[in-house]
Formats: sequence, structure tokens, C-alpha cells
Amino acid sequence: MTRLQVRKQAAAILAGLVLPSVCLVGAASAAPSKWESYRFPYGPQVTRNFCGVAGLTVQQQGVAVGRERTISHGPDGLPYYFVQERYNDTWTNLGTGETMTTVGAYRGHSLKVTDNGDGTYTVLAQNTGNTVYYDADGEVIARSTGVFRFKLLFDDGGTPTDPSDDEPIAFLGVVKNTGLTPDFCETIVGTIG
Repeated sequence: MTRLQVRKQAAAILAGLVLPSVCLVGAASAAPSKWESYRFPYGPQVTRNFCGVAGLTVQQQGVAVGRERTISHGPDGLPYYFVQERYNDTWTNLGTGETMTTVGAYRGHSLKVTDNGDGTYTVLAQNTGNTVYYDADGEVIARSTGVFRFKLLFDDGGTPTDPSDDEPIAFLGVVKNTGLTPDFCETIVGTIG
């Protein structure tokens, strides 16, 4: 699964839980952590038979730049995440050399964090953002925008109130997806396939 697909389906695990929400900050909340900036280059990742198309080999490469922080909230002091990110992906058909680019930004945050009592916790998160798809000539071929709500499972590292050692375990699925969302495979395969 590519980073963009995960973003569409899970909004990038830690870098997809953004935008401070008034309902998360209350009397039981601790002071928020400082914003931590990051730059994450990724790829090249090569996928054969891309989107189920026999013989189509696509390479994805990009960079994500953003910032994140946490706020301990509620009686258990569980971490609520906030993230803001911009990203740029290049998709290349390795058979033909054709390319396209996706450029996007999103803000996300935890809506609800539930301690599962077994060393894990579940996060209901929401991202709001947009992505613009460009062909090799710089022409806009599609846009994606809207609200994306999903669930993630984290290992708390044995310290439920310390997010510094937490690790994402699994994407548990999409809960809500509203707005304009072009078909991922149709857009990319139709442009460079």
C-alpha cells in the first residue's frame, strides 16, 4: 500500500492526527507539548502490477514536511495527537517514464482515545485536507478535498501517559469520508498507465 493510499485510508498514522479541537482541551488536560517539526523523505517505493494492472510498474517518491504535538487529556491522561503536514509525491511509470505529481496538505487530530487495557489504545482520528493531482505538463487532472475519519491502534510502550514510546500497530478502518475524492487508481493509471 502506498503512502498516498494510506493517507486516503488512514491519513498517515502519526502525521495524520491534526488540528487542535476546542473539545479536546478542558480542565482535565495537561499543558500541550511543544510543536515538533519533521521532514520525512520517502521512497522510492516500487509497486508491480500497480492497482491490479498486469505489467504496470510504478515508482512513488516524495517528501512530507510538518509538525506535531500531543496533549494529555481526560482522567487517564491519554495522549491526543495534533498534526499539520504538507506533502509532495512523484509517481513514475517505470515502463514508459511518464510521471505525475500529487501535492497536498492536511490537518488532523485525535477525536477520542480509548485505553484497551492490554497495553494498546485505539484512536479515533480526523483529518481535513486536500490533494491536487498534476500531469507531467503541470495541468491539474484531479482534486481531492474533505474530511476523513478513521481508527488506529497503538502500542503504548508500557507507559499509557507517555506518548514518546508509542508505536502505531494497525489501521483499523475508515469511519467517515466526505468531500471530493477521485478514484485513486483510475486517476494515476489514467494519467501514467
